[in-house]
Amino acid sequence: MNYVLIRIYFILALLHWGTSASCQEDIKVNGQFQSDSLIVGDVIMYSLSAKYPANVNVVFPDSTYNFFPFEFEKKKFFPTQTKEGLSYDSVVYYVSTFEVDSVQSLALPVYIIHTADCTVVEPEPSSVKLQFLVASMPDSVETKDLPLKITVAYEPVSGNFNYIVAGAIVLGLFLMAITVWLVFGKKIKRYFKLKRLRKNHEKFLSEYTLSMDEIKSTPSTLAAEQSVGIWKKYMEQLERKPYTTLTTRETINILHNDTLKQNLQAIDRVIYGHQHASEKPFESLRDFANDQFQQKVKEVQHG
Repeated sequence: MNYVLIRIYFILALLHWGTSASCQEDIKVNGQFQSDSLIVGDVIMYSLSAKYPANVNVVFPDSTYNFFPFEFEKKKFFPTQTKEGLSYDSVVYYVSTFEVDSVQSLALPVYIIHTADCTVVEPEPSSVKLQFLVASMPDSVETKDLPLKITVAYEPVSGNFNYIVAGAIVLGLFLMAITVWLVFGKKIKRYFKLKRLRKNHEKFLSEYTLSMDEIKSTPSTLAAEQSVGIWKKYMEQLERKPYTTLTTRETINILHNDTLKQNLQAIDRVIYGHQHASEKPFESLRDFANDQFQQKVKEVQHG
């Protein structure tokens, strides 16, 4: 029984070999470079074509094939043409090389697909010559013999902006600013508020002192009105109350201060009754503004 099986397998193998051999004879494969020379790094075209019976399934190499000593760049297919029972396929491969061998060859195969396996059909190898741009150099060359060109001209070099690093830096600064504000925000606000209070107070004292000097040198109703106006404007800014639009009576009702009441009434008699302008009520207004300023500073410091 075993002898019969062996004979059957042997006959099938002969039939398969005969079919494959006959199929290979019917398939004509041609592969060649489109140029006879190339430079390292340049792309060259390699055309691969196959003519075969229309009932045969033929496959061409794809980008996963090992093209050594060349490197695959891309490929271009052409539609299959069938005439009188024969099909014609062709593919152009674009390859490059970085090897330095003076002559380099390539023979891309086509594959005949069978039910159980496939058969490889290769064309004759096609070769190209490598063009060298630099002639061979001796082991050592003196500097004076090198083809160097001296120049001091500025050569601009373009730089690529690293958006990832820049984005990381901006994000880091933003997070740092948020952290600083959450931790020190109140202290920062308090610092600038106190600074603004002191600056406004210094400006008030400077303007009010000049106005009082004018009252001392040349007492007049205009000088008295000017001093009261400076005081009211500062108090309005300090306490956020509309002093500049209030009458003396309304101002007294807001402040509830008997000493200030007497001084404001004395100043009214100077302005409206044309009495002699005394320095004391104006000094009292200044002292009251100083007290209110100190109280405001304490509120901010302990707020």
